[in-house]
Amino acid sequence: MIGISLIPALYNIIFLSSMWEPYGQLSDLPVAVVNNDKEASYNGNTMAIGKDMVSNLKENKTLDFHFVDEEEGKKGLEDGDYYMVVTLPSDLSEKTTTLSNIQSTAAYQSLTSEQQTEISDSVSQNSTDSIQSAQSIVALVQGLQGSLENLQNQSSNLSTLKNQANQVLPITSTSLIGLSSGLTEIQGAVTSKLVPASQSIASGVNAYTTGVDKVSQGASQLSEKNATLTGSLDQLVSGSNTLTQKSSRLTAGVDKLQSESGQLADKSSQLLSGASPLENGANKLADGSRKLAEGGTKLTSGLEDIQTGLDNASDQLKSASTESKNAEILPNPLNLSKTDNDQVPVNGIAMAPYMISVALFVAAISTNMIFSKLPSGRHPESRWAWLKSRAEINGIIAVLAGILVYGGVHLIGLTANHEMRIFILIILTSLVFMSMVTTLTTWNSRIGAFFSLILLLLQLASSAGTYPLALTNDFFRSINPWLPMSYSVSGLRQTISINKSFS
Repeated sequence: MIGISLIPALYNIIFLSSMWEPYGQLSDLPVAVVNNDKEASYNGNTMAIGKDMVSNLKENKTLDFHFVDEEEGKKGLEDGDYYMVVTLPSDLSEKTTTLSNIQSTAAYQSLTSEQQTEISDSVSQNSTDSIQSAQSIVALVQGLQGSLENLQNQSSNLSTLKNQANQVLPITSTSLIGLSSGLTEIQGAVTSKLVPASQSIASGVNAYTTGVDKVSQGASQLSEKNATLTGSLDQLVSGSNTLTQKSSRLTAGVDKLQSESGQLADKSSQLLSGASPLENGANKLADGSRKLAEGGTKLTSGLEDIQTGLDNASDQLKSASTESKNAEILPNPLNLSKTDNDQVPVNGIAMAPYMISVALFVAAISTNMIFSKLPSGRHPESRWAWLKSRAEINGIIAVLAGILVYGGVHLIGLTANHEMRIFILIILTSLVFMSMVTTLTTWNSRIGAFFSLILLLLQLASSAGTYPLALTNDFFRSINPWLPMSYSVSGLRQTISINKSFS
């Protein structure tokens, strides 16, 4: 009772665990990549999109990519080692040298029907999206790089101009600093030396003028006294006294004039001393002005280079086509052409190998449970009699079940590429399953029946009937080679869908 109660739980645990997260195992799905692309030249640049894509895919862990030659890829596809072969054509780089040619057939994807029937739409879509994304990125970037090469050259010119500006600006800055320093020194010299010297000169001149005025006054008085000299001796004596007095004053004025002349000479020396820093500042000002002029010339030349570069860039942008089809090309620059070697038009044909195998195993379990004894109800007289009766009953049911399954799947629309081979394989599979279950139930009817159900569940999970074996976990991959349904599913798949002859 407990064993029977466990069957539904075991069915869910075993079956669901085998395909709990198949999309999380896509990195284990083997895909071959064949790079036939040849390098192409455009605007002096060498483009190798195929090589760049291979480098990109080597870093891509979405799928288990294998980079092989065309012969190895074809053989691996036929042997089932690869679930997909992506071929990069020889003219891939050539067709993507310009925006007008960038949208082209970039890769050919080939699947055998054996693999295609195992892969759901989601798995297949993830695979192609991953590859096409890598192709699109590489092709778009290199296509734009080739079309706008001159614009990149102008960018280099702008970089050169930047370096020139960096050279000019320090010179200009230094010149302005020197000019400012010279002006400061000139201002200081004028304030500290020239102005005081000028004031001293003005003071000396004033003193000199005063002395001259006094001499002039004395001379006038002398003239007046001489005029009256002849009139009176007394007046002469008196005038002489007055003259003597005036002469003393004149002498004092001359002495003072001499003294002021010395001060004037001293102030003149100070003026000359102040003029020297003024001359140095003026020289620095002239030198700074010259450097500033040189920097301005370089800056003007750089601005002309910028203008030229921008004009060239504008011409390049104007030359690019602005047609609407190019806007449509940019987000999806590549077309992915898919070629299936073995067509499986509907899901029923894809699932047929798996369901035929399951149905035949269920038929074997049902036969041994229903006919646990001889149809007559009597116990066999010997082991030979028992074996003979079992072979007759179970063998007939196995063959009949195989024939009915073959007819039933054809009745609902199945067509096989190898009709006779699939018929023989169905009969052989039915007989093998019947023999296995009969052996287990003969050993022990109850325990044997239970083990038969467990064997069925393990085969459901590990035979790669719904998803590729690479997408299941390690346990089911390890037991796959040891279970008969793995071979029946693979054999039926090949006889139904594979378009190749069998040796």
